[in-house]
Amino acid sequence: VSLYFLFKNNSSEEIISHIWQRIERFGLPKERTRRIEFKDEDKIKEYKKAYVNLRNHYNQDKSVLDFYTLMFYSFSQQFRFNKKGEFNMPYGTDCFSKSNEEYIINGCEFFQRSGVCVGKSDFRNLNLDLLNSDDFVYLDPPYLGNNGAYQDGKRGFNGWDFEQEQELHMFVETLNKRKIKFMFSNYVEHTTGNENSLNSWSLKNGFNIFLSSHTIKRNRQNRREIIVTNYRKDD
Repeated sequence: VSLYFLFKNNSSEEIISHIWQRIERFGLPKERTRRIEFKDEDKIKEYKKAYVNLRNHYNQDKSVLDFYTLMFYSFSQQFRFNKKGEFNMPYGTDCFSKSNEEYIINGCEFFQRSGVCVGKSDFRNLNLDLLNSDDFVYLDPPYLGNNGAYQDGKRGFNGWDFEQEQELHMFVETLNKRKIKFMFSNYVEHTTGNENSLNSWSLKNGFNIFLSSHTIKRNRQNRREIIVTNYRKDD
């Protein structure tokens, strides 16, 4: 949410300028450092050290601008926190590029439009009286049984369990009763019974199921992304 507010409350020039200042100050790379193309091992060690220095600086200062800068250099450009709430993603192989500058310009332009609002709340507290049949709700919950780091309730976030999953299903059913279009993403997995429960719930409510043809192998289990809607693609 702080990252969204970064785009809403700052100009693209301010954000881009800060990132380049951090690159220069900490000595971060200005090119990708994948070992297939980048052979200088000493430089890679130097860049890793620079990245760790910036990461340590962020963990003390907690500047959202530094957080965003870190993401360009972290592994797979993702973020992760330990149980102390510290950013702990290792160094990656990417860098800040011109295309990233374009994303920032577009992001600021979007979030600063007059009709765009950013908020943070439990989905159970959403006032559905604010919505009608002209609205669209997209839900991307934690995937039950996924064993993700943010689902154990030990990292400053609430966990995600079967009870909350059922409450989310009830929330989706309420959207449908109010004729509010929704898209609900999840995954199916043969080994946990997750596929049968999602299918039976969707079919019972007359929802549409779109199953990805791509199979993801995780922890020796086959998983496939699934989309559930109360409207058809032709709609």
